[in-house]
Amino acid sequence: MLRADHWLYAFGQTQIHTDFGREVRRRVKQHYYPDMHDWKEMVLYRSRQVHRQMMEGMRT
Repeated sequence: MLRADHWLYAFGQTQIHTDFGREVRRRVKQHYYPDMHDWKEMVLYRSRQVHRQMMEGMRT
């Protein structure tokens, strides 16, 4: 999947808007940003933790 994405942008510029290019991009997005509600909640929860830690670090 990643190899196909790298090839697409390095050598296959003419392929980006084809069915193949759209499928590669769809699969990469699905891999790194799954359409699952619990995963999105976990990411939001973790980002709030990191933000809170950053703010606490700035106070000291």
